[in-house]
Amino acid sequence: MLESKLNITEEEERLHLEFIKDELTNAIKEIEKLVRSKYEEVIDQKRYLSESKADKDHVEKVSVRQSIEQMASVGEHILSKKKRLLKLINSPYFGRIDFSTNGEAYRTPIYIGIHNFVDTEDENNLIYDWRAPISSMFYDFELGLAYYDAPEGEIVGKIYLKRQYRIEHGKMKFMLESSVNIIDDVLQKELSKSSDEKMKNIVATIQRDQNAIIRNEKSSVLVIQGAAGSGKTSIALHRIAFLLYKFKDTISSKDILIISPNKVFADYISNVLPELGEESIQETSMENLADEIFRHQIKFQTFFEQVAHLLEKNDQKFVDRIRFKSSSEFLKKLDEYIRHLKRKNLNAVEIKQSLYFVPAWFIEERFKLYNRIPIDKQITNVVNDIVENVKIEFNYEIKGNERNEIRKELKKMFRTTNLRVLYKEFYNWLGKPEMLKLAKGSVYEYADVYPLIYLKIRLEGAAKYNKVKHLVIDEMQDYTPVQYRVIARLFNCKKTILGDSNQSVNPFSSSTAESISEIFPNADKMYMNKSYRSTIEITEFAQQIHRNDNLEPIERHGEKPMKKNSSMMRMN
Repeated sequence: MLESKLNITEEEERLHLEFIKDELTNAIKEIEKLVRSKYEEVIDQKRYLSESKADKDHVEKVSVRQSIEQMASVGEHILSKKKRLLKLINSPYFGRIDFSTNGEAYRTPIYIGIHNFVDTEDENNLIYDWRAPISSMFYDFELGLAYYDAPEGEIVGKIYLKRQYRIEHGKMKFMLESSVNIIDDVLQKELSKSSDEKMKNIVATIQRDQNAIIRNEKSSVLVIQGAAGSGKTSIALHRIAFLLYKFKDTISSKDILIISPNKVFADYISNVLPELGEESIQETSMENLADEIFRHQIKFQTFFEQVAHLLEKNDQKFVDRIRFKSSSEFLKKLDEYIRHLKRKNLNAVEIKQSLYFVPAWFIEERFKLYNRIPIDKQITNVVNDIVENVKIEFNYEIKGNERNEIRKELKKMFRTTNLRVLYKEFYNWLGKPEMLKLAKGSVYEYADVYPLIYLKIRLEGAAKYNKVKHLVIDEMQDYTPVQYRVIARLFNCKKTILGDSNQSVNPFSSSTAESISEIFPNADKMYMNKSYRSTIEITEFAQQIHRNDNLEPIERHGEKPMKKNSSMMRMN
């Protein structure tokens, strides 16, 4: 093995940092020259267009406009690259591994940072993006045997050196060897910063099991159950950043949606994703989704109004209604009622016209055939079947207004299609009319909103959010089985669901990883049990007291004492 003499000592590392900063500064200068050049080209082209006479060739003008648009697009890409370089110059990298693949005589130093940086002259990677396949070894392995999954397959080799750095404002604060057991402490400091400071990225301190969550590409639904202070929110957002990097050709930030009940998460998103080199992503709430589906035509209580009512009033009947509508049994009864409606709500009668007639048995048979789709779509399909059969049997083609008349006749055959009436009748059918209570002004309680939406989806249909390619659900414990069934119906995409069942705002409607997996049977469940929210100083002080008293190690935030090197997570 030929030992690399590059940057072995701390002094050599500091010199290397200055070299990287110089390279970044030169790259920024080159980009600024390119930006000025593109800007001048755009100005010249615009001047050409404005000075052109009316008789100038139209095709030529279109070509010039297209050229301007293309240059503007290139300019935006260049400016985006400049922003990334400016972030790097402040803190170019946070980690390093020296790696040699099996059969190679030389080991290669691999510096890892927020973004990728390549020496354009030699085309050498000076800094690797933390999401790159080779960077995964920094999180997954200590010294010795290591491997990573590359596009060409698994690459196996050996790590000879591993270091961690803290670089701020271009200055190296510290450098640590992997033999020093500090990663957990560094992570705890990152996660226990004062609450008035916006959360930052934690790419320098991601643990091996956290890295497995972040780089999970296969799970169609990933449920992350994390204790308070475990970093689950950070991990979920870093997972999104990884997916945007990994699948940049097929998914972008505009294809991702986050459902969250609070603005704290929105602030975190707006801060962390740009730090990780990605644009902020769309965020909404369950209330906003409900308003969109109802087209703002149904008034309802918000989740926080429900919680406020629980806190301010001793209303046992209100509690009973919430608890009842938050159960899996309630969802089963609602499904049963929908099946009942589709069997019993139709009173098929024959349709007679001067040139043809459609028997009642045919209409009933057709509706049964389309029993699994919403009533509105059922009616459309039955109209189409009637048109086709009349053409075959009577050699008569039904068009325009006649089709509309048939649709009206079919709609009349249903005893009612009014959503509000059907929802009220559901409780009569259950024999529990007291479980539905509207406030003054026909305002539905929050617990009724999503059963009502679910009934609407099953009977009338609703537009799906097909543009969303990945859905993130925060505070998973605050949503009920009916809400998750609504989400499953509206979003066909992959999902990351995170929360803590011990932190439910409403104790009468709390969901767990297990109850969520009843709605999503193929979901993978990850458990993050280790909390980093206590400060290191408090934890060490408490542990010292226990050692002095010959007691077992303390439990942190209800966590059972962990064995040395035990996994902080497990996966089902």
